[in-house]
Amino acid sequence: MSLLSRLHPRLKMVDPEPPDSEESIQELVDCSPIDIPQDFIDVMREASNEQFAVMVPGEALPCYFSIWGADYCLEMNEAYQVENQLGEALAIGTNFLGKMGSVCKF
Repeated sequence: MSLLSRLHPRLKMVDPEPPDSEESIQELVDCSPIDIPQDFIDVMREASNEQFAVMVPGEALPCYFSIWGADYCLEMNEAYQVENQLGEALAIGTNFLGKMGSVCKF
């Protein structure tokens, strides 16, 4: 059973794009300063640049966030020099409010 098929009921995927190519995923794995979690790799094989809407209790409108695909991860990490800024980290998405989500090596 895929990770995306087991989402919480308050979490809805909006307009997913086709999955990344295996070549793109491998390039991200090879270029990443950290070991990328297998769950994230599996998600990239199902869909790319996923946007999610989260219904928060008490809020009239959903909150949104995005998990990037491999190609966009490479592009954004290079553009924002994430490794130079955060060290051993990989930005993997955004909340559309100027905040990037990242996976860090601990």
